[in-house]
Amino acid sequence: MPLIKTIDVLTPDVFEARLTEGLALAKKAEAKLLVLITSDADDEGVKWCGDCAEADPVVEEVLAAAEETVVMVRAFCKRSEYSLSVDPKNADYLFRKDPRLCIVAIPTLIAWGADGPTGQRLVEGQCKSADHVKLLLEDE
Repeated sequence: MPLIKTIDVLTPDVFEARLTEGLALAKKAEAKLLVLITSDADDEGVKWCGDCAEADPVVEEVLAAAEETVVMVRAFCKRSEYSLSVDPKNADYLFRKDPRLCIVAIPTLIAWGADGPTGQRLVEGQCKSADHVKLLLEDE
């Protein structure tokens, strides 16, 4: 069974609640949980992060066709809050500082277990590779 639900996180302040929801659903469905940190899009649907624009459809396609049951928590980063080129103070952005996430670049796709990240993650260009995403799903 493929991706059963995507839980969107539109602002960092709701990340914990959405992650808890994802963990509960993954446990109930005996599914794998993945956390994707990606960029948001403007009103026309254009993402400000080129890597995210290329990777997001690949991740979605692989998960839709996956043999494994998957739940994904997808967190969107606003450029004004995430990008260091916009404001160096964005180094304090929640997803960068959270020790479980330690986001240094987006997109980042993280395998997540009941006790937190499993240590398996894909960053930037790796997320554009269907083979890499499939391998992340296959790793226990």
